[in-house]
Amino acid sequence: VDVATPLFLDFVVWDNRIYGIDTGFILYSSTTGNSGSSTTLATIPLEADLDNEFVDLFVYDDTNGEPIIWAHTHVGPYIYDAVNDKWFRSRFQIPYFRYARRNQRYGHVFQDSLFLQTGPRQIHKLTMSGGTLLVDDVSPAYPDLFSSQTQWAIHDFAATSKHLFVLMSGHIGASPAVTITQRVLIWNGRGWHVSTGPTANVTSGTSSHSIVVVNNSSGYRLYKHIYTGDIYWINLDHLDQNPLNSTVITYTTVAGIV
Repeated sequence: VDVATPLFLDFVVWDNRIYGIDTGFILYSSTTGNSGSSTTLATIPLEADLDNEFVDLFVYDDTNGEPIIWAHTHVGPYIYDAVNDKWFRSRFQIPYFRYARRNQRYGHVFQDSLFLQTGPRQIHKLTMSGGTLLVDDVSPAYPDLFSSQTQWAIHDFAATSKHLFVLMSGHIGASPAVTITQRVLIWNGRGWHVSTGPTANVTSGTSSHSIVVVNNSSGYRLYKHIYTGDIYWINLDHLDQNPLNSTVITYTTVAGIV
């Protein structure tokens, strides 16, 4: 079945095909990615009244250690059975969690684990080990953050081979509105650290924000897009220094979106 223009929420590449999930929680596949070339596959069995902006696709291990498609949803991750074209709920489920933002990540595969956002400020680390799914709560909390920053919320994920990055910003929908200093937190496998930058004062309830890691001839760079439309970047090679936050790093002059 070919579908011309499904409204996709996310994409992932697996088994030499492009897979996309749409606002109706329907999975599609394509060998080219061209419009009209998508094959309709199974629908994630979610309740129809769930917010349809929250689905994220990942490729992570199944119980046999083989890579498979995972979909993170409002109630936790589902796993796709490609042989039977069917979605199954994973062993890890969460209470209904509504925190929809378009175009940001709700988790990231980092090293041998899948890190998933499970609340405004909650992150769980899922590790498949010998057929057993190990779950750890690695949420940024005391002593990583401060009590005055309780309105912070997770807005995006990015990673290099050594570090996981999480953008913390104003909690969308917070009432009354408060001014929050955005921070990028860094996970080094042992705990969270507050980056020396970038920072920006924003009011909760403003537009979403995002981060992305790019590897170029100058090394790893972390790009940050703030709600005003500005983009900043910083070279991440300094993170190999010890201790993690020993050097003050200056961001580039603000530049508009290209």
